[in-house]
Amino acid sequence: LIPLPNGPGGSFAGSFSEPTNNYQFLVKPDWIVSSKQRLSGSIFMDRTATTSLLDYGRFNVPFVNTTGNPAEGNEVHLTNIIVNHIFTISPNVLNNFRGSFFKLFLDDAAPGRGPTMQQLGSNYPTFPLQDIPNISPSGRWFQGTGNFTSEHSYALQFSDDVSYIRGSHSLKFGGGFRYSKYQQVSTYNDPGIFLVEGSYTGNPLADMMLGHSLLYASNNGVQGLSQPNYDAYVQDEYKVNRKLVVNLGVRWQAGPMWTSDPNTLKTPSGGGLATGICFNQGQQSVVYKNAPPGITF
Repeated sequence: LIPLPNGPGGSFAGSFSEPTNNYQFLVKPDWIVSSKQRLSGSIFMDRTATTSLLDYGRFNVPFVNTTGNPAEGNEVHLTNIIVNHIFTISPNVLNNFRGSFFKLFLDDAAPGRGPTMQQLGSNYPTFPLQDIPNISPSGRWFQGTGNFTSEHSYALQFSDDVSYIRGSHSLKFGGGFRYSKYQQVSTYNDPGIFLVEGSYTGNPLADMMLGHSLLYASNNGVQGLSQPNYDAYVQDEYKVNRKLVVNLGVRWQAGPMWTSDPNTLKTPSGGGLATGICFNQGQQSVVYKNAPPGITF
């Protein structure tokens, strides 16, 4: 199933499909309740799933230093619900109420891909959704890691508008409220990022073999943010005569800053940790069994 190399160094250059499945649903009900009331709305749903064999350009064929399924996929679920109610209170008074709900879910992950730090035999903390660590000796090669993310966004909105005609005046006034919430769970740097710069021996590759490197790691990050919005307005369209119309109005809107949920904002990080993390005295790698004892990556 793996094509033969067609480039220098045993590499293969070509294009691979990234299949996308997309399903959309739209329902638009409309109900005339009475001669004075009308109720309408819409329900829209979008379900999209995408898979990339080469992790959207991160990998090349043939796969090197990769175990498990190399592909990465993402899913996007979108739901939007709108309700609109029109009520003719009297011949010169009209009320329009509108409500909406919006939900967005995004999941980006490649579960089961490796080798992870634990599979390489390292004494490294266990995190969910582990991926290949980033081990990059300066000037030698770069091996990137994954960053899996799950996001949820919600928005709930209500508004009410009244139109009132009296003589030469056409008055409009109303207001609205919107509440938005955003939640995210991300792996950040928990697979481990090893930056080897040669600060110990002067040679980055030698530093890596001796286990001297900078390690940047963090646990999973969980964030929760929310924001309310308020608005109100009043407007008067005054017809002075057949040739002159005066429009007057005022609007107020408040959008406070996003606030974080103290129970979900957790992003502690351990940047630049121990230099000997890659070397464990006497420990044999479970993946590279011919590697000298202690070199576990």
